[in-house]
Amino acid sequence: MFMQSIRHATKKHRKVLLAVVILLLLGLVGSFATWNAANRGNIGSAGSGAGATQDQQLANYQDYIASLHTQYGDSPDYSGSLTMASAYLQLSSLNLDKYNGEMAKIPAVDPPKQDANGNAVPLSADEQATQDAKQKAHDDAVAAAQTWQQASQDAAVQAENFYQRASDNAPEGLNDAGFAEIKAGMAQARDMKGDEQGALGFMEDAYKLAPDNINYLLALAQLRQNTNDLQGALTLYEQASASYPDSASLISSQASLQAQLGNNDKALELYKQARTMAPADYNIAYSYATFLLLSQSTQAGLDELTAYRDALPKGDPNIAKANDGLTNLQGWADLFASAAKGSDQSDSTANGTDSGTGNSTDSGSDSGAASGAEGSQGSSN
Repeated sequence: MFMQSIRHATKKHRKVLLAVVILLLLGLVGSFATWNAANRGNIGSAGSGAGATQDQQLANYQDYIASLHTQYGDSPDYSGSLTMASAYLQLSSLNLDKYNGEMAKIPAVDPPKQDANGNAVPLSADEQATQDAKQKAHDDAVAAAQTWQQASQDAAVQAENFYQRASDNAPEGLNDAGFAEIKAGMAQARDMKGDEQGALGFMEDAYKLAPDNINYLLALAQLRQNTNDLQGALTLYEQASASYPDSASLISSQASLQAQLGNNDKALELYKQARTMAPADYNIAYSYATFLLLSQSTQAGLDELTAYRDALPKGDPNIAKANDGLTNLQGWADLFASAAKGSDQSDSTANGTDSGTGNSTDSGSDSGAASGAEGSQGSSN
């Protein structure tokens, strides 16, 4: 299990792994992964289209945005600003999808060779050349992936600017629901930029303006969860459950919170319930598969997402999403396995040289950290 791999990793590796785990589960495609997917609008002839690849969707949205700039010019009105903001927000989400997919495919680099005493083992000329080539391939892949992350953030900046313009040019008499839509959009844009606290403020404003909107409530709960206000998130989920007991997305979100709290048995129960209620929902299936991958085994996660894909009717656009998801999960699994493997030599050295109270204290500290890490799980797109 990957949490066992984390438990055996060195402290340096563990910090990296935990960051990746939290990114994968809580923010793989932003805090509003489910909400973004549900709110990607129909953009007509420039739409994503059934079965369109990720690159095709990106190209379509870029073309669509270019046409909007031609249509509205440099000073769009309220309606045009909202349209532009929504398009840029969708482009930001797609760029972030692309970034995460590319990061999951980054080739691993072999850890330094060590002898039984933890001393570095010199490499031959051929071995060094191979290692250098792997390192360069790794670094180049990271740099290439980061261009998509930057593109996502750039699009999010544009989205927020157009939402602000819409707010500044709002028609007289615009109701609370209209202003709530703007606030919620700005929250999404801030989240895409990595500013979760800013996103939280805007989403709280949106929810106050439209307290009956379940999407805003769920997004606010997710942001509170992501900013470690777990009790605040739990309160909102319980509030939502009273009004929407049959919402599979809500049950899936509750599952992610229970996992983050360390209640894996309860999380498993809720994920199974959500999957049964919404068997065709990709976001729920992916979140559940990721939870299984981290809490049970690589194969359990991959099997779950494979079963979801194979149950879809032929031609369903979620088949392509599931295939991308399987690639991503396998990529993260390989990354974890590589990092854990790299720590084996350090663990072996520590076990051979550490003794007495020092080793005992470190073991106890690691156990607590790993136990806490097993609770740090959530959802993704």
